[in-house]
Amino acid sequence: MNLKKYILTTVICTVLAGCNENSSDLVEYVSPGGGGTSAAYLTYQDKDIYVNGVNTAWLNYAQDFGRGLDESRATQLFDQVKSAGGNSVRWWVHTNGTVSPVWSADKNSVASEVEQVQVIADMKTALDLAAERDMYVIFNLWSFDMLAIKQDGVTDVVDANFKLLSESGMQQSYIDNFISPLLDEVAGHPALLAIDLFNEPENMTESWFREREGLGSTYNVSIDQIHQTTAVLSAAIHNKSDELGKQVLVTTGPKSLGMFNTDGFGGDNYYSDEKMEALAGKNAGLDFYAPHYYDDMGKEGAWSPFYHKASYWELDKPIVIGEFFADADAYKPAYFNYFGDPLLEAELCVRLGENEYAGGLSWQWTNQYSQSTLDCVAAKAGVEIGPVSGIYDFDDGIVPTGFATKSETGEKPIMSISESESNSSDKSLMIKVNEEHTGEKKAYV
Repeated sequence: MNLKKYILTTVICTVLAGCNENSSDLVEYVSPGGGGTSAAYLTYQDKDIYVNGVNTAWLNYAQDFGRGLDESRATQLFDQVKSAGGNSVRWWVHTNGTVSPVWSADKNSVASEVEQVQVIADMKTALDLAAERDMYVIFNLWSFDMLAIKQDGVTDVVDANFKLLSESGMQQSYIDNFISPLLDEVAGHPALLAIDLFNEPENMTESWFREREGLGSTYNVSIDQIHQTTAVLSAAIHNKSDELGKQVLVTTGPKSLGMFNTDGFGGDNYYSDEKMEALAGKNAGLDFYAPHYYDDMGKEGAWSPFYHKASYWELDKPIVIGEFFADADAYKPAYFNYFGDPLLEAELCVRLGENEYAGGLSWQWTNQYSQSTLDCVAAKAGVEIGPVSGIYDFDDGIVPTGFATKSETGEKPIMSISESESNSSDKSLMIKVNEEHTGEKKAYV
């Protein structure tokens, strides 16, 4: 694939020079670099790994681990990504805390490690399935949804979730009863590429989220508390893995590279070694950065990894872009045209490699963007793939009992089922994304 783009440079002409006023030169756009030393790969178990994969991010929202892993769907996930030339998936674990970790009855602590056995067993099964295919998993533990009280079941656990963000006692019980026994089982597993602590946690402090969830003045978590918790958990994982003599990479997923992972570009690197170690000691630093990129912050490409080399950000750790859309029809469209350099969806994963990032994980394999995630992976790998089916067929073409669509992040549903439309035959149904909906990436079938 030829990814060269050209920008039209202005030619200054004078009468003396005899220039034609329509003269122009074509100059290749080159992403600017800088003095950063970010490696273009992660190093795990003596292997240099470029992360080319997808966000799962869940098979059954917040319920994948702790109730028995859906091995059939997990196998489908790994096989499709592998066939597209990919090597990694990012998979959410606790998400909003409604299924895991298992809490004590009074919600004042995390229940004993005996109560966490099923969650950990399911996570290990996922790793085993990945390892059979020479693939990797990045487990994301928590999302900002831990304070999303309009989601099913969150009101039952939100007090505990908030304590995890704000009280050292709850943090220690989580470390003792979940993190430590988890690492006893999976530290050094050949498929465990990293533990990603939080998904866009800064959202919990922002007005749009707090208003959407009707939080008012309750559960008022601060940026400082979020970063303190991140540092404490990072240090705990590193300390335990050192004790075990195993390598476990740790990262976290802020919503913006420019805003939360860099200094001097209009934001602050809240996750630098200096700041993390000041919060929780010498083992608190992250092993790599994993920010997200969505083109919805009005920066006109100024914070885009697709238009800047990894070295541009003056960082000293590898950078994996942990989330981004690779679909031009996404509700945050993956079509960019900055600096005279239009960039199409099929080029995004390739461009990250060209710009010397350590990888990228597009959003999201489970939903309507599945095809775009696999296409992006395949483009980077130089593999040709066909379409992935998302059609459900039934014997009589009627919605069976218990088959339904559900949205939990907005008042208007994001999806609906039609018995009158289909994509294959008379005995099929179409699950449609409604044109008008509210929500933040979550819908279930």
